Amino acid sequence: MDGDNDSLGWVIFRFQPLLMCQARYRLGDKLRRASQYHPEDLVHDVWIRVMPKLGDLRREAPGAGRVLLAYLSRTLQRRANELYDEHVRRKPAPASSDDEDGDLMQELQDRYSGVITRVGRAEATSELEAALDSLDEMDRELIVLRGIEGLEMKQIAVMLRMKPNTLSVRYARARKHLRERCPDSATEDLADP
Repeated sequence: MDGDNDSLGWVIFRFQPLLMCQARYRLGDKLRRASQYHPEDLVHDVWIRVMPKLGDLRREAPGAGRVLLAYLSRTLQRRANELYDEHVRRKPAPASSDDEDGDLMQELQDRYSGVITRVGRAEATSELEAALDSLDEMDRELIVLRGIEGLEMKQIAVMLRMKPNTLSVRYARARKHLRERCPDSATEDLADP
């Protein structure tokens, strides 16, 4: 949060696998084909947007990891929605009214890309990503919708046409599985069942 590369690397390493899981889910096959955008690109965009704001977070607040995960998740959802509008609905992105926006984004990308790329490569073999990949598709979807995005079980039940109690049990088991396989990871910051 103070901007030093080791700390930034740790934050990225901790949350990157969860964001990759969410990005794969949110992009889906249709948007991925239409936009030629990959989950790694989407997560990279999220980090570029969030990095300058990390210093504004209150570190000592209880549940700071959950707050950061929620912020990262909302940022990813917004970017995925922008991509959907632009590439699937063919609704052009709003034009920037300020030429400095492009310069600022380029400056941020130049500053943080090296850290993100290095950690991203290390993340590809991380225990958490392997644990997430070992879950079945429904459990990964629950981890994204409940654990990362924080939707209520009632909302998820309507979306998936299942009973909330059934989904709560599945989610609790999936979260327990992740925590057992990766005790010192961002799974601590997943929403409660």
